[in-house]
Amino acid sequence: MSGKVITVNRFTFCLDHGNEMCFSCNQDFRPMNNRGASVESRLIQKLGADYEDDNGFLLEERQPINIYAIGVKANVSGSRATGSCSMHTKTDCDRCYDWVRLIAAEATGDGADAVRGRTIRS
Repeated sequence: MSGKVITVNRFTFCLDHGNEMCFSCNQDFRPMNNRGASVESRLIQKLGADYEDDNGFLLEERQPINIYAIGVKANVSGSRATGSCSMHTKTDCDRCYDWVRLIAAEATGDGADAVRGRTIRS
């Protein structure tokens, strides 16, 4: 495990593999990401208080995201790594990396296939 991380729009991932939950690095950043980005309260605003009950979705058990599978380019400067999108070349692009929208799509069953189940093992 390298222990190196990359932060993209307030979410943390392993730098080497781009995984939010990385088996190679033995890290699961989902709980930290959910809390740090206020995902639960933002999902309640977007979907209503019963978002978990409606589809059997559990925030703690949501599908992990792989940032490299969705085109994040790592920018490493010293000990800090951030990510930018290919389309806008913007660091922490909130249009390309709207994590709450992505998680809401999983919660409602509306898709998010671009990252669903894309945890990459190395």
